[in-house]
Amino acid sequence: MRRIHAFVLSAVLAAGCDSVSNRQLEATHVVESVLIAGQPMPPLLLSRVGDIDTKYLFESYAESGADVSVRVTGPLLNETIRYEESDGLSGVYIPVNFEKPVLPLHRYELAIQPASSAPLITASTVVPDTFSLVSASPIELVYQGGEQLELRITPSQHPGREQSYFIFVTEALSPSEQNLVPLAREIYDGGEGEALEELRVSGSPIVNEDNYKVHDDGTLGLRYPWIGINFFGANIVYINALDDNVYNFERSRSVQEGGSTFAPGEIPNPLSHIAGAHGLFGSLARVSVRFSVIRP
Repeated sequence: MRRIHAFVLSAVLAAGCDSVSNRQLEATHVVESVLIAGQPMPPLLLSRVGDIDTKYLFESYAESGADVSVRVTGPLLNETIRYEESDGLSGVYIPVNFEKPVLPLHRYELAIQPASSAPLITASTVVPDTFSLVSASPIELVYQGGEQLELRITPSQHPGREQSYFIFVTEALSPSEQNLVPLAREIYDGGEGEALEELRVSGSPIVNEDNYKVHDDGTLGLRYPWIGINFFGANIVYINALDDNVYNFERSRSVQEGGSTFAPGEIPNPLSHIAGAHGLFGSLARVSVRFSVIRP
């Protein structure tokens, strides 16, 4: 079972493998769910926090028997969505009798009552507005050549925020050892434990207004970074507009992966915006485009 989304997966695992022991953690649960505008309501994963001395595997820490619901409010819908635990998948909760897609610019309020004596878990997200891909060129790129993929999109609005934040997520359609680009080849051959499947989907750092151009007609120009490409051949890039929850979680999670000035043991937990738990309950809007990477 693929876990939610590529860059969200890495973020959530960081929350599960926290930098302190269970005795030091006030919250004992991890929540995983990201809503995507225009798509069906996703599953919600609920687990317990793993200890620093134990490898975090969702299946080992899955939490069964919780009461889960999401309240939707906005101009087009006011309704409570009930969840039930999936048959045969402990800790995985799915919406019941609800077929409506995730609505942009609507608020989704999560409430979880664990079966244990843990307190109520709550969180909320306002889904970013949908946006469109105006143009993408060139769609055939020579790797590390003079041209990069130039993307032009309409803005994605988010209440209370003046700028948009994006993350590129790239999915290789022909992942193989023969198609690895040089940088990914070094990682793969370097004994760092990166399997082809782990390299098949990759994410970029957060792209903010310093990294895109606002054109006179209000559209945004983004330049796709080479660091997001792991394989020659056909790829799909997803341009994701982030809500505040995903944005804050992702930027704080990146501190844990290196480059910070914190001493060992002082690295703060990722910002989760969840009361009573760690993890991520957030939302995004996205568009995608297919392109090809050619050997030089």
